[in-house]
Amino acid sequence: MSQDTADIVGSKGAKFTITVATASIAPNGATLIVSGQPDQSLSVSATGQFVTVPSLPSGDSTVSLALVWPPGQTQDAAVGVGTVTTGTATAADPPPFIDSGRTPGFVALFGVGQ
Repeated sequence: MSQDTADIVGSKGAKFTITVATASIAPNGATLIVSGQPDQSLSVSATGQFVTVPSLPSGDSTVSLALVWPPGQTQDAAVGVGTVTTGTATAADPPPFIDSGRTPGFVALFGVGQ
């Protein structure tokens, strides 16, 4: 993966929320995966519509989302960036989607900087 193909690109250390439309994220259903490091559980909002990335790692990383889909849902889930507390974070254009019914869903991240 690279900065050009990531779903979300931001500055190393950025704190931001990832938003998901259509589906919801299960409580305790978000994990930050970084090669060579232990997986990190992420905080999911009470509504299940967003998850907080507390500090974006440098380079490639992935967020795994345990998604709950409403019965009969056929619309894919749009992924976006919500509140950016520190640094920068921007979703790809056009916005990335997670295919309807897929769980876990994955969001590719790229942190710029050392």
